[in-house]
Amino acid sequence: MKTILFLQNITLEGPGTMEFFLREQDISYEIRDLFLGQPIPPSLREYEALVVLGGPMNVDEEEAYPFLAREKVFIRQCMDANIPILGICLGSQLLAATLGAPVRKNHRSEIGWMEVELTESGKQSALFAGVPSPMPVFQWHGDTFQLPVGALHLAYSHDCENQAFSINNRFFGIQFHVEVTESIAAEWAKAYLPEMQGENKRQAEHLLQMEEFEKSEAIKRTAQRLFKNFFIETVMAN
Repeated sequence: MKTILFLQNITLEGPGTMEFFLREQDISYEIRDLFLGQPIPPSLREYEALVVLGGPMNVDEEEAYPFLAREKVFIRQCMDANIPILGICLGSQLLAATLGAPVRKNHRSEIGWMEVELTESGKQSALFAGVPSPMPVFQWHGDTFQLPVGALHLAYSHDCENQAFSINNRFFGIQFHVEVTESIAAEWAKAYLPEMQGENKRQAEHLLQMEEFEKSEAIKRTAQRLFKNFFIETVMAN
């Protein structure tokens, strides 16, 4: 059996509950922490699918984070080889940018436990089959992508129109997080809080002040179905 490859853009933001799912399903996976200098694989042959994770950097900060340029090339190579891709948050923006779509600042940041709505295309999407709309998610982003040419618009929220897209039901970008638990959200807030200000800082502080167990548990249930849709129905079924 081939391996699921995770590209991790910062050590803090790992696969989260995706790891538990893959272990339960006895699916092999590998994590490359690009932030720590681990190299992007030179070959695609060992991999069944690619998951590109989040991070606080912007897609065009290649001077500060040189691995971003190579990461975009690798994403393009995976697409050319028809390897399924799931991009999460920054990962979705990198996927969009690789496809030539602009990535820009959203009119406001989204941070915290929120909901997104599925479009009609989203309700028909292989990724969101059996997933409720509105869908409970965790958000932590200030940028947003425009839809790539040929992409289907799958989800939106009140403050960010483009929350998810797909190409050929094979390549998926989701702006939000479903792999995050309450404890992971608190870790992110503690780590990023010192460099935050204004409304973003207040939103992050709110995560440390309130228990959101019920919302975290709702996301876990949704995540299980989404993970099944991607890893089992999309990746392993083909």
